[in-house]
Amino acid sequence: MRSLTDLLETDAGRDFLAERGMYVDAGEFRNELRAPEREDLNRLVGLPDTARLVHIGQQVCADYHPATATKFAAAQDLAAQGQASPVVLWHDAYAAESERYGMRMVLPSGSKLVGVWLAPKRLGSGEPRFIPVGAEAVEQSLDALRKWVTHRMQEQPKDRRQDAQARLDRLAEAVRAADIATLGQANAAIANFLLREHLGVDVPSTSLSTMLATGLLTPSLNSYLGCLDEVVAVFNEAVAELVANDIDPQVAPLGDDYLPLRYCCPRDGARLVLRHERERDDHFAAGTCRCGATYRFHLGTGTMSLGELDTTDRWSPDVSLPIHHRDVASGWIVGRSTALYGLVMNAVIDRVLAARPIPGFIPPDLLEDSSPETPSLLVEYLTS
Repeated sequence: MRSLTDLLETDAGRDFLAERGMYVDAGEFRNELRAPEREDLNRLVGLPDTARLVHIGQQVCADYHPATATKFAAAQDLAAQGQASPVVLWHDAYAAESERYGMRMVLPSGSKLVGVWLAPKRLGSGEPRFIPVGAEAVEQSLDALRKWVTHRMQEQPKDRRQDAQARLDRLAEAVRAADIATLGQANAAIANFLLREHLGVDVPSTSLSTMLATGLLTPSLNSYLGCLDEVVAVFNEAVAELVANDIDPQVAPLGDDYLPLRYCCPRDGARLVLRHERERDDHFAAGTCRCGATYRFHLGTGTMSLGELDTTDRWSPDVSLPIHHRDVASGWIVGRSTALYGLVMNAVIDRVLAARPIPGFIPPDLLEDSSPETPSLLVEYLTS
């Protein structure tokens, strides 16, 4: 099946994307921007109510491959051109072990790679928003970085060694100044610093955990759950349509027990998939953790909503998250996968929610070849 790269190589492919709300031309994208339907997110990050908020959703990590940086660079360019106000939404509700830099910084050392861990590896099935990181762990990580920089730069001229140490000092100062109690907060402090100091990207940011805690996404989730049967049907139709057009949808069809919800086990911290169970007119979210704990939450009678799950403060949305940003944002900057499964999400917004999908922007450098051996942002920053 055709990939995003294949579609972008032809006029027909680019037209196919644009007709479904994904734009490669910055001008066309900006022309599609409208003020958000709700001002909640604008106010949360300190933007005027009428600002065209364009979000960049990204798992919050301690480092990034340069390919990921294309989204942030595109955000900066859009801001410079006017009519768009980019905001980074750090996703801190995912299984930390699923991302290369989710729990650690990875540094080259001779022919090997060494990991500087911010939290114990055994906690990796948990979410960064709940994994504890104290001051001692932060200092140990900074000390490991300092030793690595000293060793890495030992054969460089004195001015370059001093510059590398000064760079690390600035990073350490920023991290120590941040309010850090969790892995998500530690990662965000490092990530925000790298965006600002290394990439020159200085835009507002917030976290998914903050958005969930303030109830910002609750209205959308409840609407989505209230018509979930229709969501599943249209989602699967949209997946089938892409496959019929020989396009990889990046997502699989949904089953009858699908719920757009995850839950973080309070016993061992693991992030669980919740499944839809029905008893007559009652709806439940159920899941079993690897530790053996079982959970079941009542989601309503007749019309489904977050119900009992909402009060736990340990739930989060699944891959449907971009749908729930629709009414609080004007547009979004997409990645290689989201550009394609965003087409499926847009079909759900249009056909089920009877709403206008917000436009997505595909960064011009998104598909540039980049070797896995290319230095990460942190390594570039410390050694350039």
